[in-house]
Amino acid sequence: MDPLVSVGVRVRLARVSPVPQLGGVIGVSYTLPTACSTSATPSSNTASCFPEYWTPSGYIAPMLDWFNKYAVQEVLETDATGGSATKETDYSYSGAAWHYDDNEITKAKYRTYGQRRGYQKVTTTTGNGSGDAQTKQVDSYYQGMDGDRLSSTANRSVSLTDSQGGSHTDSAELGGSILESTSYLGNGGGVDNSTITSYWISAATATRTRSRLPDLTARAVGTAEQWTRQRLTDGGTTSWRYTETDTTYDATRSDDDFGLATFAYTHSVPVNSAYDRCTSTTYAPANTSANLVGLVSSVESDSVACSGFSEGSVASVPDSLNTLGAPASVTRPDQVVAAARTFYDDTTFSTTFPQTTAPTMGMVTMTREATDYGTGAFTWRTTAQNTYDSTYHRLATATTGNGNTTTTAYTVNSAYLTTGQSVTQPTVSGVAYTSSSTLDPERDLTAQYDALGRATSVWKNSRATTALANLTYTYTLSNTSLSGVVNRPGSNGDSIS
Repeated sequence: MDPLVSVGVRVRLARVSPVPQLGGVIGVSYTLPTACSTSATPSSNTASCFPEYWTPSGYIAPMLDWFNKYAVQEVLETDATGGSATKETDYSYSGAAWHYDDNEITKAKYRTYGQRRGYQKVTTTTGNGSGDAQTKQVDSYYQGMDGDRLSSTANRSVSLTDSQGGSHTDSAELGGSILESTSYLGNGGGVDNSTITSYWISAATATRTRSRLPDLTARAVGTAEQWTRQRLTDGGTTSWRYTETDTTYDATRSDDDFGLATFAYTHSVPVNSAYDRCTSTTYAPANTSANLVGLVSSVESDSVACSGFSEGSVASVPDSLNTLGAPASVTRPDQVVAAARTFYDDTTFSTTFPQTTAPTMGMVTMTREATDYGTGAFTWRTTAQNTYDSTYHRLATATTGNGNTTTTAYTVNSAYLTTGQSVTQPTVSGVAYTSSSTLDPERDLTAQYDALGRATSVWKNSRATTALANLTYTYTLSNTSLSGVVNRPGSNGDSIS
């Protein structure tokens, strides 16, 4: 920062003590991961600082200045009583990105590359490495820099490369989303496992034109592919297991199911049909007036490949998006792993499927699962039937697939407060067991607090505060010994908790 305007120093949290009344201390230290140079070109700046216009005291117009952006370097969690070892967590960063300011509130002449897009890679280690072995994890992120402004006539093109050499467009909609997460066999050890994530981005669902700025658009985003590798050390040798899950979404804007997953294909890499799993999902009709959209209606999982799949030239990057469909062929029931249906808001328990009426409350009233297949259709078994009370839509009856019903009844007063509840279990040997409880929400409970807002005395059931309290609390705080809370009973014999 310009020494003439060094009044811009910002105080940062460095210590938290004590941790919720337990005598712990959290210490936080900060760093500038990449030193700042004011000679840097704003459009290509990757340091831990950024340019910004501001108006210092005594100035009559904004001036361009550079500001540091600090990041957490270390967190120490210390037991002040000495009972536990200090937990150390360290962070390191690389690949800072600064986007051109696309805030409409900022005047065009004061826009510059001051919009923070975080660090592309963050390394986290735990443990101090001396008597406390260190773990290590490295996470890399999308930063949403593709399409960023370079000049009035040019935009930048940005792609990110994963550990397998796959290239991923750093789309604006993906800023902050995980690209790759890698866990190591301790700090200094080899890779234990890693996951690389690619995404589907829909066409624009809404667009607003902005003056001298790119159009503002709304889009749906979903995980299109998760590619995973896992180190295996069976038999004293190291090998790798590669798996992948690809997902297709409804991309038709006019559909009620727009943006919802319709097919998911889990498989090995390269594909081995013995490990194929294709899952198809359908949804109940949407009730847009009640905002009930995306309620799962049916799920079928088959041990075959989904149609429409082709592996990318680099497996960690999809060859194409939203191309999956129903399996070309399924031998039922042999290749069916599971099939289930869910029904909503139908107290008649009709088994007609799919439901043609949109849910009104989104309450599950019946579930069914496939038990066999013959003559071109599944045989279905009801696994649950539910009803709900009319006041607060709480579970009233729950019937299992064996026909055993548990009934819950609620007593509600004229103020719509619940004053009682009884639960009747299924009949066993001709006897139905019922348990009940009585509540009195209208009777007072009075509490007294200390200066820190902690309860010190509690009087139950409208008991006068001039009488002995039903419960009293005493707090012990110490930086050198154990802290705690003692709950003492009053004259009514409440037990210590």
